[in-house]
Amino acid sequence: MEQQKKRGTGLSLRFVIVVMFVLAAVISGQLLYNMLRTSESYEGLRRATEDYIVCQDDAYKIRETNSDLGERARNFVISGSMDEVAAYFEELENTRTRDRALEEIQGLAADKQAIKHLELAMQLSSRMTSMQQHAMRLAAEGYGIDLSACPEGLRTLRLTEKENKQTAQEQLVTARELLFSLDYRMLENQLNVRTELSKTQLLTAMQKKQLEVAEQHDRLLKSQRNLITALMAVLLLVLIFVLTLVVYPVSRMITGIRAGTPLKDRGSVEIQFLAHAYNHVFHQMQEANKKLSYEAAHDPLTGLYNRSSFELLQRQNMDRGFALLLIDVDKFKLINDTYGHDMGDKVLTRVAHVLQDSFRGADKVCRIGGDEFCVLMMDASSAVKDVIRSKVGAVAKALGTEVDGVPPVTVSIGVAFTDKLKENESLYKNADRALYKVKESGRNGCEFDS
Repeated sequence: MEQQKKRGTGLSLRFVIVVMFVLAAVISGQLLYNMLRTSESYEGLRRATEDYIVCQDDAYKIRETNSDLGERARNFVISGSMDEVAAYFEELENTRTRDRALEEIQGLAADKQAIKHLELAMQLSSRMTSMQQHAMRLAAEGYGIDLSACPEGLRTLRLTEKENKQTAQEQLVTARELLFSLDYRMLENQLNVRTELSKTQLLTAMQKKQLEVAEQHDRLLKSQRNLITALMAVLLLVLIFVLTLVVYPVSRMITGIRAGTPLKDRGSVEIQFLAHAYNHVFHQMQEANKKLSYEAAHDPLTGLYNRSSFELLQRQNMDRGFALLLIDVDKFKLINDTYGHDMGDKVLTRVAHVLQDSFRGADKVCRIGGDEFCVLMMDASSAVKDVIRSKVGAVAKALGTEVDGVPPVTVSIGVAFTDKLKENESLYKNADRALYKVKESGRNGCEFDS
């Protein structure tokens, strides 16, 4: 059995399963990692898009708030309405839309150039705010408004000596000229240009980010396609290995077991081991069956065919034709009584050997009783009586001498032929009748059934 174990060669099913599991786990892990990276990339793009929208809105707020402040300053200069002043300073000192928008952009935007444009826009806006407040201070003087009712930022602003000497009407004209001057318009245009440049820069940065994400997505998708292909290949290999190492070998094993034949050592090491174990048991059973079959068909003392085999041989060969020789050892009981049963067994054994040596290999020699033997001379008819007489003489001569302490014996033989057998007759009875004649004539002879 140990030698059978060593014969198994090939792939181990356990090894294949472990390798395939590791490959599938590695590929699946890499695929999951790529999917997470893709998700993170999409999330980054989403956040960047949201930040871009917020920054665009904040840039718009800076420009629009500056425009709104300028409009309120102009309205005050033209109308003298204190509501415009209140709304102006509420935005400038409390709401602070421009400052907060710039702070939000500085916290969100990664593009330094865009932030720089907005910072320059804020500087321009500050200069415009100074011009607006200066014009509003002149208008307040021109309208004769009580400064104590004005916000502190307007109240504390100082006019030039020239402006203090102007009449109220001249102060109003100067205030209007200040807000409608070419310098003011240039500052406003420059601010608008800076905010547009900032928006353009933010858009460029956003497009660059989108392109980077798109390229990254393309690489990740290609990698995912390759990993999925590899995973499918692993699954295909698993299927092939299962079919070649397990399914097909087991199917062949089942066929072999049903047919009662040895199994081929195909498949995985484990399947081969099972095949070797089965074959080992199979051969042992064959040997045991052969032994049982031999013992069932042969006489244990002489090794000749037994009575059951004799009857079977008769039935099988009746159509073929043969001569049946019934043989009795003369006075065998006397041998047992004189020499003992051990010597009797030796005599029987010697008679068996002499009969086997005297007849052809095709002839069947049997022991059908205690001291009763028979020979089936195959393909023999009544025409070979002389041949039989010759063989009987050789048997008598061989048994007539002492060999290795075994005493000489004589035998009585009755012969019958299948070609002489009549309907409803028994070949055995015919041979037995001939044997009886020999015994009546004094034994030690041979007679043929007429």
